[in-house]
Amino acid sequence: MMIFLSILFFALNLYTVFKGSVFSETGKKLKLLEISETEGRRTGNDYKSKLLDGFMKDGCLPLMIALALTATEVIYLIAAIRFDPIKFPTLLAILLFIFMWIHSSLKKKAKDMNDSELTAEKMKVLNSKNVTLSSTLIATFWTTYFGYMIYNLVF
Repeated sequence: MMIFLSILFFALNLYTVFKGSVFSETGKKLKLLEISETEGRRTGNDYKSKLLDGFMKDGCLPLMIALALTATEVIYLIAAIRFDPIKFPTLLAILLFIFMWIHSSLKKKAKDMNDSELTAEKMKVLNSKNVTLSSTLIATFWTTYFGYMIYNLVF
C-alpha cells in the first residue's frame, strides 16, 4: 500500500511541477465564491441560492477529493517514519507539511477584508497563474521526497 501511495503522490507532485496544482481551479473557484459571499452580505443581495448551486456544481467533489488526499498524505507521512531508514527526510517532510498548513490558515479571510482589499484579492485570484516559482519548488521537494520513499520501499 505504501508503494502505491508513494507512486500516486509522486505522480501528482510531478504533474504539479509542470502544470500546476490539480486543484488550483477549485481553489480559485472557492476563493471567488468566498469573496462573492462576503460582497453579497455587505450589499444585502440575494446571493445564497446562486452561490450554493455554484459550489455544488464546481467545488464540492474536487474539495472532497482534495480533503481525502490530504488526510491520506497525513497518514502516509506518519506511517513513512517506520519505513525511512534515515528518518530525517520524513521528519523534514512532516515539518514542511505542518508549516504549509499553518501558513495557509494564517492568510486573511475574505470576511476580514475591507472593500478595496476584496477587489484587489478578486483581481489577484482572477489573474493568478497555476504555476509559480514557489509552487514549483514545493512540488519539486515533494516529488524528490516521494521518489526517495519509492526507492526505499522497492530496494
